[in-house]
Amino acid sequence: MNAYIALINFLNCTSPSDIYYKVAQNILQNLDRIKNASIHEIAEMCYVSAPTISRFCKKLGYDSYGSFKSELAQAVSNYNYNNRFVSVDTSFDGEDSESASFLFQISQYSESLKKSFPKEYIHEIVESLHSHQRVGLFSCVPSYQLQYLQADLLMTKHEVTFCQTPQDQTEYAKTLGEDSIAVILKPERLEAKYIDDIITLLKANHVKIILISNTKYSKLNKLADFLLCFNGNLHIVDSFCFDMLVSLLSIEYRKLYLAE
Repeated sequence: MNAYIALINFLNCTSPSDIYYKVAQNILQNLDRIKNASIHEIAEMCYVSAPTISRFCKKLGYDSYGSFKSELAQAVSNYNYNNRFVSVDTSFDGEDSESASFLFQISQYSESLKKSFPKEYIHEIVESLHSHQRVGLFSCVPSYQLQYLQADLLMTKHEVTFCQTPQDQTEYAKTLGEDSIAVILKPERLEAKYIDDIITLLKANHVKIILISNTKYSKLNKLADFLLCFNGNLHIVDSFCFDMLVSLLSIEYRKLYLAE
């Protein structure tokens, strides 16, 4: 999760009466000023003190205002590229080429995922999920489908934790052991690099790993006990594929363990 998305998520989950809500709101309304602004300039812009800005950055999972500012500036600079709906190159001509390409690629991915992951394999993953009492969910991108999977597991009395920041995820990963299983969404993005260390840590602690990735060529794939991967194109269509794969786990889990 990059700093821009982290800001939006914080805003959406915080009361408007909270002082930090106003800080997030002011920063989001002045993104063009962040790159060259000192912590004191941001504090003045948000009508708070510099220590409040420092505490706010730590709430978002950053060690300092400097690291937050750097990542936020990078996220804003790369926003259009990182949030492409489809590849820049498209074989579709005409005014609606991007929309047509988007729908076409969604249908293509759907067919590909159906052929790549047989029902028996999904069933095996779900059984392993159910057999572990502690479940950790890790992702650097927002995922409502992971939250739905979390809800499914909580209904069957599992201990499920979905940490939102790199720092919290890393600290939580240290608490997991051989009685635990982890579901990890690992997109090929710079802000997801920290997840490599989490995967290595979990493997060393004998945690079962379900890795969902948009590349078949990562060295980290071999560390997974269960691998759901596809060759993505580093655009928003990939996020739909991640959600489809997590949804497959939820559907099978509900059928097996939450049947009425």
